[in-house]
Amino acid sequence: MEKIEHIRKRKSGNYEVRVHRDRAAHRLGTYKTLEEAILVRDKFISINKKIHPKLKHGMRHSKIYKVWINMHSRCRNPNVKQYGDYGGRGILVCERWNDFELFYEDMRDGYDEGLQIDRIDNNKGYFKENCRWTTRNINCSNRREYHHKYKTGVSKNKNKTNPYISSIKINGSRYYLGCFQTECAAYEEYRKVYFEWFGRYPSARN
Repeated sequence: MEKIEHIRKRKSGNYEVRVHRDRAAHRLGTYKTLEEAILVRDKFISINKKIHPKLKHGMRHSKIYKVWINMHSRCRNPNVKQYGDYGGRGILVCERWNDFELFYEDMRDGYDEGLQIDRIDNNKGYFKENCRWTTRNINCSNRREYHHKYKTGVSKNKNKTNPYISSIKINGSRYYLGCFQTECAAYEEYRKVYFEWFGRYPSARN
């Protein structure tokens, strides 16, 4: 097979799409045909070109710029894993925040590296009045997907430090993945291993 940018043929015969952006690799999935893989790759690149303006602010490699990029990707790119919980259900970024400099002007107060952007009302989109900076644990507890108790792959034990157990069932056998401080962290580990094994993320109902 002639080498095609961002696409690699696996031993199984399927085609893996992996795109590099902002010094990080983004695995977009594995597809049965080369045509499917090319379509996904091209759609991802096209969408991300739209949200990468010509930069004049010199902050391309800053943490807050990455927050801005990921916010747009969740709402615009059907190929990112979180799209179903954001753009897929109508969560949008306000028009003003299509410009990073305006986003930075609105949200720089209170920002510190390591904080995440959080929507106060999970049923509304990203705009100044509905957003705040918060820690990862608080953000996870506010996410729509964790509103019901103990999702598939997560159970609870009596350990007060790390009370949530992550595990996965493969071919009839259950494998222990570790104990975590929050339900969110345990479920993210389950999702990661699920994807590595099955080549896709679990459905929202899992």
